[in-house]
Amino acid sequence: MGANAHNTSVERKPVTKHDGAKVHLVAFFLSIVLTMLAFVAVAYEAVPRKFVFPFILLLGIVQAAFQFYVWMHAKDRAHEFPKIAVFGGAVVMIPVFLVFTLLIWN
Repeated sequence: MGANAHNTSVERKPVTKHDGAKVHLVAFFLSIVLTMLAFVAVAYEAVPRKFVFPFILLLGIVQAAFQFYVWMHAKDRAHEFPKIAVFGGAVVMIPVFLVFTLLIWN
């Protein structure tokens, strides 16, 4: 045994709870459930056809927002610039999409 065998002055980092795996599993399960709901809405004949498109669009928006929050780490601190860029792009592209949709349908 050396002279430093019982050195008690070593600083240890505090143990922090990291629940990343649990959050990712819940996100993956929710993505699967939302995808299954979209397939069921299309395959099930009792669902009105005028309801299917808005329902799938809503499921897609919810799934995209949830995946942005979890998988792209938007929930973490110091990710303000990517959030601003994504939401700024959405603010620009949603009106562009609506304008071109109206131009095509009229």
